[in-house]
Amino acid sequence: MKIYGDIISPFVRMSLVCGHEAGLGDKVTLAETKVSPSDANASLVSMAPLGKIPVLVTDHGHAVYDSRVIMEYLCHVAGNSTLIPDDGVKRFRVLTLQALAQGMGDAAVAYRYET
Repeated sequence: MKIYGDIISPFVRMSLVCGHEAGLGDKVTLAETKVSPSDANASLVSMAPLGKIPVLVTDHGHAVYDSRVIMEYLCHVAGNSTLIPDDGVKRFRVLTLQALAQGMGDAAVAYRYET
């Protein structure tokens, strides 16, 4: 599986760390892909219509995008219910913390683009 993106992105790093922690570290590789806030990357748009990173291309050639969905996919493939538990209360606590991390990442990226 390949994750397309730039390691400088907090969302790409989140996805890579999740793959490693789920036990798929040797099966998930980074395909360095540069993006710009003003110019679309045509190869990225062909995989994911939003043109945002990260994009995971599965072993079956399917594109999965948005770091939250990628993390869910990686945990599912690994059979890992420790990172994202199946139990309702625990699951929604983790997903709420994940939303907080996503919001912080969004704010950091927006700040970086503005300065």
